[in-house]
Amino acid sequence: MDSFISGGNVVISLEDRIDSSNADMTEYKIINILNNYPGKIPVFDAAELDYISSGGLRALMRVRKAVGEQLIVRDVSPYVYELFEMTGFDGIFNVQIRPN
Repeated sequence: MDSFISGGNVVISLEDRIDSSNADMTEYKIINILNNYPGKIPVFDAAELDYISSGGLRALMRVRKAVGEQLIVRDVSPYVYELFEMTGFDGIFNVQIRPN
């Protein structure tokens, strides 16, 4: 999981699949990154994210609760966007679909 600073944000790359087999570890890694950059707001770059399960969405929700504000998930594929939309998480996160 890569990350870098951009202004007041820490951009965190989400990759491959986030499902029940790795959701807890993904959450742990994100929290560790955020602990290294106190005060920075996470922005999730989902350009390389192929799939996210309900377990992965719950992990992101726990990160959102820890941060205390709406988070951006950018460059989401149309398929992954559908998963956010079907679960109503598109109203909880600022989900930005990948431009064509």
